[in-house]
Amino acid sequence: MKCATCHKGDLYKDKLLMTCVSCHKKDDDKAEKAHKGKFGQKCETCHVEKGWKEILFDHDKETKYKLLWKHRDTKCVSCHKGDLYKDKLKTVCFVCHEKDDKHKGQEGKKCESCHTEQDWKKAKFDHRQSKFPLTGKHVQTECKKCHDAPTYKDAKSDCWSCHEKQDKEIHKRRLGTKCETCHNTRDWKVWDFDHDKANFKLEGKHKDVACHDCHNKPVDKKISLADTCYSCHAKDDEHNENFGRVCERCHGASSWKTIKSYGKVLVQ
Repeated sequence: MKCATCHKGDLYKDKLLMTCVSCHKKDDDKAEKAHKGKFGQKCETCHVEKGWKEILFDHDKETKYKLLWKHRDTKCVSCHKGDLYKDKLKTVCFVCHEKDDKHKGQEGKKCESCHTEQDWKKAKFDHRQSKFPLTGKHVQTECKKCHDAPTYKDAKSDCWSCHEKQDKEIHKRRLGTKCETCHNTRDWKVWDFDHDKANFKLEGKHKDVACHDCHNKPVDKKISLADTCYSCHAKDDEHNENFGRVCERCHGASSWKTIKSYGKVLVQ
């Protein structure tokens, strides 16, 4: 620097101030992206003589708020918009990120419950702590598959609300809306329903019959147990109802061709 840049008065009469701001106040007031006095007068707290743009301030050591991940790349003025010494900056996420809140406040103001400084889009929410713990295949499911709206308050906990489409393609609502009666979260193709505990125990050939072969009507029109066998086997009746509709009197579930009378097999 030229001597006259700093020593502008009488070298012996005018005592030159040693503080940075005594010379650099004009830079703080007029320079592009300057602080305009908001960061105080101690320039040396952040800046060094080596280069004006080089910042020396260690936020982790000098403050109670550690800068992690993306916060390290954030410019000071992005958070410190007021007077650094007069306006005490709050450390809660919502103060800075309210404008980024896609949930419209419905998820509260504790952004850190789900988000991290590493990546705003990567949520760390533990669904096990909610009213609907995720199990099986649900653990791998993307949030937006169930939560159509970013508020996350729209998703219902019943299976049908999400799986109605699969039911229309496969069961066509013939088996009702309680998917969990037969299916589980481990695998959609695995069935848990135990028909033996129902009013109609499956025996013999009935164990190999597909559900839709018998349950071919909507659930509100359930299979009538009053008709027993005939409700399904009317089309197989070679007797034209001459022997009535009580098929089980002669036939058994093990084989249609097996004929019995009083519990004894007559024809096989």
